[in-house]
Amino acid sequence: MGLTNCQIYYQNKNAMRPGPDLFLSGPSRPTLIKYAHMDRMQRLVAFGCSNTLGEGLEGFQWRQPHPRAWPAVLGQQLDRPVLNLGHSGASNRYIMDRVLNTPLTRTDTVVIMWTSFARHCWFDAGGQVRRALPHDIGRPHEWPHDGPEIDGRLSELYYQHIWSPHDAWHASMTQINWTQAYLQRLGVRCLHLLWWEDPSGRHHLDRPSWNQTLIHNLPFSQEDRAPDGHHPGVNSHHTQALRIRELLFRTHPNHPATLRSHS
Repeated sequence: MGLTNCQIYYQNKNAMRPGPDLFLSGPSRPTLIKYAHMDRMQRLVAFGCSNTLGEGLEGFQWRQPHPRAWPAVLGQQLDRPVLNLGHSGASNRYIMDRVLNTPLTRTDTVVIMWTSFARHCWFDAGGQVRRALPHDIGRPHEWPHDGPEIDGRLSELYYQHIWSPHDAWHASMTQINWTQAYLQRLGVRCLHLLWWEDPSGRHHLDRPSWNQTLIHNLPFSQEDRAPDGHHPGVNSHHTQALRIRELLFRTHPNHPATLRSHS
């Protein structure tokens, strides 16, 4: 059987192009200004997929955050404790659900690295999650770590008969905005990032007319690859942490650039 449109869409993901707000102007070294918010920040909480968890890095243990993934590096840079809630194979729906079910306080700073819009998942009443990923199609169940969450046949049916790029984009933008509204009600500051860009169009750069969330396009630098040949390597994670740190400073309400934009 030939590749589905979604498989072709997904397998072209390495052809990433920088978005208009991908690279920050000026030096890569973050602005060395200590704002009141950084004093208030008592914990950094990171959400995302395997690229947040640190999957593929040397010594990675299944579903355990890696000490050299970007959240840990960022925590070291900010001298703050880190809760890394990345999840391998997570969809944006799963990430949203995990944010909604994580106890957070106003002293937390949340960084969400949203994942590919092509992914999807379902929840049942017992708490079991079943996912749909393009690269799960045809995946043998004897692979290590596979469980009821992974069902290649379900993914095949979903991408053949239900999935469409526009619907996936619309769903992810809804999930991102709902998550931001929830965190805003809690008084929790959040930075929203996209590491993946859609190589077949501009879905990951487009924003709907009703969008109320500042979303930064921040693909990994691709300086290196992890030993598995698929995920970002240690240097790419380190560079990503530097970029995120700079964004945390630059998007702070008291940053001079932010004040000028609102004057």
